[in-house]
Amino acid sequence: MPIAKSEEISLKGFKLGMTKKEFKKNWKSKRVKLHQALTSFIIPHYTVTLAGVNVDKPIIWWLDKKVDTIQFRFFYQLDAVKPLPCSDVESCNSVIQPAANFVRVVEAIKQKYPGFKCTETELMNKMGATFMNRKCIYHHGDGVSISTIRYRNNDWWGTITILPTAEYKQGQSQDAKTFNDDL
Repeated sequence: MPIAKSEEISLKGFKLGMTKKEFKKNWKSKRVKLHQALTSFIIPHYTVTLAGVNVDKPIIWWLDKKVDTIQFRFFYQLDAVKPLPCSDVESCNSVIQPAANFVRVVEAIKQKYPGFKCTETELMNKMGATFMNRKCIYHHGDGVSISTIRYRNNDWWGTITILPTAEYKQGQSQDAKTFNDDL
């Protein structure tokens, strides 16, 4: 499968088709150093801001040494931030965000890229609390899409993903097939 290149779709300069060197240079120029009181030591942690909200370093999927998919994650609960040795919410207060901050970033993306199509579904956690999940998708003509999911399979974190439209559609098709075959 060829690498999708994004000339028009980027968030904070991160886009599909970047080389590792380009990604690393962009990350170093955009990151913000936070000093978190993690355990008894001060450990620097780096984030990037999207619409004024601190977000962890994006997760990258590579194909042929180029960025194939970029995913920004928004953590809402302490348990979602497992790689960091946070002992409580206060020690990770710049990484753990309220879900309202995710909505703020999505609204900014919608302004930058009009044409998002959103759907809402009601979710329920193990304790019986219900909340609205909102998924939005935008397909750009150059074969690149942006997908936002407020609660990604749980109420712990949300995602903003830039990926090739073909991969998005293939995933949707596989999900529909699994759903239909599981009856």
